[in-house]
Amino acid sequence: MSRRTYGVFIAGPGKSVDSGRLIYRSDRPRLQVDLTRDPAHMQIIESMIGGTALVAATDDTVYTEILLTIPHGLPYCPEAMAFFFVKSKNGNSIDPPASAYYGGIFYFSGTGAYTDAIYLVADETNVYLKHSISTPFGSPVTSDADDHILRVKLYIYSNDSHVSAYDYYEE
Repeated sequence: MSRRTYGVFIAGPGKSVDSGRLIYRSDRPRLQVDLTRDPAHMQIIESMIGGTALVAATDDTVYTEILLTIPHGLPYCPEAMAFFFVKSKNGNSIDPPASAYYGGIFYFSGTGAYTDAIYLVADETNVYLKHSISTPFGSPVTSDADDHILRVKLYIYSNDSHVSAYDYYEE
């Protein structure tokens, strides 16, 4: 660490700041959430149905529904993240996938034949919680997203993603 580096540095117990093994360095970029925004940039939705029973045909079309739209009020497309806790499936809170915790994207089901997922995306105006299903090969399939009750944690970071929009699926 040189004298040209500025910021706050915190070393661990019994460690020296000069050792380079720091707990915190304020000169590094980090994800930040503005807790004063309206609507809130950190939200917990206690009980949410995973979506509707979308039906995907045998073509390579992605069928998508928007479950939630949140205007972020930032002058750019922010980084955003969601975490999903499965509270129950078919009313059962014990058997898998109940009591499982997922970050980023939650696959209700997915095989080589189809993909059924819930995820968070953003553009320069809003953040969207979406549910999509697709079947690039195989027979038509119906989503079981409506059988899932989820606890969803949403984070809209104040960090610029440096893109105008991002999505897991091209539509």
